Amino acid sequence: MAKQKNYNLIALGLVVLIAGVLLAAEFIGFPGGKTSGRADTNQPGPAATGTAEPAAPETAPAAKPESVGSAENTESAENTESAGNQAKTNPDSIPGGSFSWWYSRQPNHQAPKTDPNFQKVLNGSGVWLGSTSQKRVYLTFDEGYENGYTAKILDTLKNHQVRAIFFVTGDYLDKNPNLVKRMANEGHLIGNHSQNHPSFPTLTEEAMRREIEPVNQKILQLTGQQPRYFRPPGGAFDKRTVKVASELGCRTTFWSFAYRDWRVDQQPGKAAAYREVINNVHNGAVVLLHAVSSSNAEALDEILTELERQGYSFGSLDEIK
Repeated sequence: MAKQKNYNLIALGLVVLIAGVLLAAEFIGFPGGKTSGRADTNQPGPAATGTAEPAAPETAPAAKPESVGSAENTESAENTESAGNQAKTNPDSIPGGSFSWWYSRQPNHQAPKTDPNFQKVLNGSGVWLGSTSQKRVYLTFDEGYENGYTAKILDTLKNHQVRAIFFVTGDYLDKNPNLVKRMANEGHLIGNHSQNHPSFPTLTEEAMRREIEPVNQKILQLTGQQPRYFRPPGGAFDKRTVKVASELGCRTTFWSFAYRDWRVDQQPGKAAAYREVINNVHNGAVVLLHAVSSSNAEALDEILTELERQGYSFGSLDEIK
């Protein structure tokens, strides 16, 4: 009887021991136990040195008739920045070599960095950054559709005697010929932003030509300027994009600064637009601003005034070799 009682006590002790082990697993995360609050897949990774910027569609809001077509209906493109630890692309190892432009901001107004392989793809036929030895800024405006601010932007540029380049789509040319003529008459360059704003890596080379060539012809007929610069919609490109643009007389043009300014229903405001540009300007900056932005139109005068006060001057993309 005493022996049976001992067996019962031993069994009870084993049960208590096993229960204790299982309880400990609940709290310290042994395999099979729960972690303390979140799964490993949700843990934050290493801090990035840049911030990812989603695409910048340039289609007009649905209520506007000036939309640039179905290619604009998805948020696919202006990847203005990417995390600094983004894996480098290799244009020789990726079938088709399709890329989305990105750069990584650097501290203290230093020039940003981008993937060195992008330079290989551009192969002297592209523009994204001017000389970093000079306090020179290059203003570029994208015009997917007219939102009522271009005239004010032109007024401000005229008051400061600053020249810029406006990248226009075929749709913009058709609907706003007087504004485009004014741009040219006031000394600004007119750049090609494609006929219908598609993603170029998805096109055949012949389709690429059909997107670029008609816009070149329209710009020439309307302004007398022979376009020399092409900005791929959404910053999406490949080797063929650069090659075809070059064959049609255009350098493929990206940027070294941009910010989230294109959402007309989520404008950051004048003060935020001013801070974005002034806090991130750098020598040789190729600045991308969307002309649909009320924030940009309102802040531009103060932006130019402050950049001039800091000793910056404004140049033409033609200076960048």
